[in-house]
Amino acid sequence: MKWSSQVSKWLLPAIAAAVTLAAATTMAEISPTGDVSPADPAAWTDGPALTQLRRQLQTPGTVLVADEDPAALSVSLAEGCTREIVAVAQRDGVPFTSAVRVRIAKAFLPVYQVQAFSSKTTAPIQKGDTLLISCWLRAPDVVGQNAGVAALKLQMDVEPWTSPAGTNTTCDGSWKQVFAAGVASQNFAAGSLQIAFHLGQQKQVLELGSVVVLNLGPGVDLGKLPWTRLTWPGMEPDAPWRKRAQRRIEQFRMADLALQVLDAQGQPVPDAKVRIQQQQRAFSIGSFANPTVLLAPTPDGDKTRGIFLRLFNRATCPIYWADWGWPGRKKDYLAAGQWFHDRGYAVRGHVMIYPNFSYLPKDLLQLKNDPKKLQARLLQQIREVGEATQPLEFREYDVTNELRDCQDLYTILGKNAVAEWYAAARQVVPRAKLALNENTILTDAGATQANQDLYLEWYRFLKSKGQA
Repeated sequence: MKWSSQVSKWLLPAIAAAVTLAAATTMAEISPTGDVSPADPAAWTDGPALTQLRRQLQTPGTVLVADEDPAALSVSLAEGCTREIVAVAQRDGVPFTSAVRVRIAKAFLPVYQVQAFSSKTTAPIQKGDTLLISCWLRAPDVVGQNAGVAALKLQMDVEPWTSPAGTNTTCDGSWKQVFAAGVASQNFAAGSLQIAFHLGQQKQVLELGSVVVLNLGPGVDLGKLPWTRLTWPGMEPDAPWRKRAQRRIEQFRMADLALQVLDAQGQPVPDAKVRIQQQQRAFSIGSFANPTVLLAPTPDGDKTRGIFLRLFNRATCPIYWADWGWPGRKKDYLAAGQWFHDRGYAVRGHVMIYPNFSYLPKDLLQLKNDPKKLQARLLQQIREVGEATQPLEFREYDVTNELRDCQDLYTILGKNAVAEWYAAARQVVPRAKLALNENTILTDAGATQANQDLYLEWYRFLKSKGQA
């Protein structure tokens, strides 16, 4: 799921009404409804979490949000989910003594059905200002290789839900300080932004500690700010899976090799030096190819071609159908495909039908109220792309893409229309594999159960129609 296409959903009402917990602070006043009104920044007194954060920075910045008391966080809960304030033991070494614990009953789709919200920003933001978010998370019930998952985003609480900073993160049973930074692309008034946490990715228990947002001003080098180290379950050098993997490598991917080196008379050559070089790989590895760069007679083009030739044996070639893509870029797409074909690459074509009107030629909107003509035009495009690329012997095609988020076409045409796309592709490129592409399946160590379930539903539907 792309942030840009989903920003409008962050602060939509969830199933249950938001529960706002009022709490007094030294800089902001919280009304009975939970709204925060900016107070005089000069009256601010740093709490322990903010004091610790400032020690990590070269500049103190201006405080926008400082929810050191977890009661300042509000929540919006779906059915079966709960929240409570819990004590935090000082031995945990964190700069707060209590946190909000949220129990998520199951995986929710969309994940924003379970949310937590910070107070609103207490000072205006100017275009070009650098914003830094710091918060603390943990998943107290995590054991083994499981992980808690959350997404957080500083954004407007009204349309167009513009956001200057945010991130996705995982956590385990230990407290983790999470950072996110960004540069404001416009001015924001005081009180117009707040952090929204998406917590419904899976069944889990998450605890949220102190939440702070600072405005560090313009011209800040983002690379010098604190950052959250990327981690994943099992990354430890002594993680149990590594020994099991090594045994499988030795069993299935390794064998003894005996060489006999003879001279011209057929006699063994003592102490012969032998150099062995791999000629081809059993595994395939590759990348998406931008035709503009790949085919350009430029240093970037030379570098791109060199990387493909040195490291990869497969590629994904674009075949996007859009005002900015096919047919205007048909020549470029086919040229890239030809370059890979001539060098023996396994190529995947992406994507025949990107099923939202925002990703398709604008003239298709004229067929929105005529499903029969709309479907006929889609099938025509599939046949056109298949026939044009057939000589390039693409091994695979993404017939369609991101059905979880892109619902425009099958909302009008019905799910059977999607199966018809696959049937049409199968007729024109019968030897190619046909794929259903989706995003956010392996994200966050695969803790995307609701997304996986919906993906499997589509697979099973297509299989029931003979298209999987």
